[in-house]
Amino acid sequence: MKWIISALVLSVLVFLAQAAVANPQLRLPYAAGETWHVDQGNNSTPTHTVAKGMTYAWDFNWGSGDQDKGRPVLAPAAGVVIAYSNNNSNNGGWGNMVRIDYGGGLYGRLVHLDKVFAKTEDIVVQGQTIGTCGTTGNSSSPHIHYQTENINGQSVASSFVDENVLLQETNGVPKSGSRTHPQTP
Repeated sequence: MKWIISALVLSVLVFLAQAAVANPQLRLPYAAGETWHVDQGNNSTPTHTVAKGMTYAWDFNWGSGDQDKGRPVLAPAAGVVIAYSNNNSNNGGWGNMVRIDYGGGLYGRLVHLDKVFAKTEDIVVQGQTIGTCGTTGNSSSPHIHYQTENINGQSVASSFVDENVLLQETNGVPKSGSRTHPQTP
């Protein structure tokens, strides 16, 4: 019986690893049916700039003021958590955060979280709640900051597969100020 369970666990891990190696099919980091807006998109001021190393990042807001605080933050794709912080420190400006290895040299970073539920070496599935929206680190109000990164932590271009993303650039990147609605996977 133990070998059957071990084989099943190994099969699941191999499946997740193979799925993660391909270019990840990213979904928006919040629940289906919710409407959020892009407060700050790619290559926009004050922080998503080449100089700050966050050219390809998004800040998502659901409401205004503290209304976003505590709302679930979801894993955009399956992968393995390789780093997290949950001690409310500044952490280089990130605050509480989760970094997920999607495979193939791509990583996802979700930051400024209020609470973090994922830990290093956790295997997460797309859509799994990994934390809650917050305003830790260098953040003036609760929001979800997301960016896809290379192995060096530099943001890289990526887009979401959700069909209901409105006001996109031609490459599928949500524009600042657009309202986004994730589809149910």
